Amino acid sequence: MSKKHKQPNEIIELDFDNDNSSSTSSSISKEKRSDVWNHFNKFKDDKGILRAKCRYCDKGVYNMSSSNSSTGNLFKHLKSHPDKTTSSVNKQANFMIKFLNKDSNMIFSEKTFREKLVTWIVTDDQPFIVVECLEFQDLLNYCNST
Repeated sequence: MSKKHKQPNEIIELDFDNDNSSSTSSSISKEKRSDVWNHFNKFKDDKGILRAKCRYCDKGVYNMSSSNSSTGNLFKHLKSHPDKTTSSVNKQANFMIKFLNKDSNMIFSEKTFREKLVTWIVTDDQPFIVVECLEFQDLLNYCNST
């Protein structure tokens, strides 16, 4: 009995930049999407290294010029300033409550929920670990109880 070997999938590189520049436009759009930039200022130091500085203290200065730099450390730093971020979290929570209360006849479907969850995680570049957040698990438990 012989096994058929699948041919590797062809990889096609797509170029979304009109001006053939490097991938900086995709990283810029990521930065603009993140709420963390409301709490940090970007600047170049005297060596030309791109950095992010916390608007609330002198301790939070982070190197952002590396190709693998992300906003994760910036979010971790923001936890040291809960008084600055709580109001924006409350605004978002209140918005979601109003949004969700608009359609009380909505029927919950676990399959649809899972599909939408995966789509959100991938589209919004969320870490898969987001599902381990206690508030997220609380939300799921609530959805499961209804």
